[in-house]
Amino acid sequence: MIHHLLKLVSGGLITVAGINGAPLMIEPSGRSLGGARSINPWLKPRGNTLTIYLAQPPVARNVTLPPAQARAEVYSLVPDSPTNERAATLAKFEQKTGDPTPLPVSREIPFEITVPPPAKLWAEAEKLTGLLSADKQQMKALVQKLAEGIDRRSLDDLLPLLDYKIKDCALAEGQTPEEMKQSTRELYSGQMFAEPSLKVDAAQVNNLEFKLIAGGQVVWIFQSLSKPALVVESPNNRFTFTVFAARIDHVWRIVR
Repeated sequence: MIHHLLKLVSGGLITVAGINGAPLMIEPSGRSLGGARSINPWLKPRGNTLTIYLAQPPVARNVTLPPAQARAEVYSLVPDSPTNERAATLAKFEQKTGDPTPLPVSREIPFEITVPPPAKLWAEAEKLTGLLSADKQQMKALVQKLAEGIDRRSLDDLLPLLDYKIKDCALAEGQTPEEMKQSTRELYSGQMFAEPSLKVDAAQVNNLEFKLIAGGQVVWIFQSLSKPALVVESPNNRFTFTVFAARIDHVWRIVR
């Protein structure tokens, strides 16, 4: 199994970096952001892109933002390296401080991979050119079920809803489905459900937007650039849920 990562360092800009149109790292206010995350579940066998969006952040009183700059890289790791040694840089983007390029900036940087992760999504998801009202209603229902399952603190409701995502992401990441399922259980039961006074605002589903990405095979479901499909809050914590859906065998499913 070859693992692939997206690394982003940015500041002073609204920044969105992702793979094949999926926004995987977002800084909506222009503050500093730095980190790396696995992108194996998002890699197609062919024709991948590093997608970048930069814009001027809103002016806020008494807030000093860092110098405007952004640097993103896609790279692979040496298999089984105990130190996560980099094998190859596959794509990169950089906008330096003082760059005169007018904002907003939108870029798609193509790259290829040598050994695709064995996810099934790209062979099974339908390719769409548009979304009907019925499609949006079915996806809205998925997010509604997710919210209701969290509100009831019911893994019996949540795990079947997330079944495709769990199994396919496990394949892409080189894990067993049971390992991925256990991680999901720990997120909900071990962390979220342990929070007192957990609050799910059911009205959020009325604010959903839907955007086709990944060549029309996946839909990004969100409320705004800074607000994902579902936000769950308690007095001490805030949990956010980014939801991606696909139509497989004529049925909409949560897939990422």
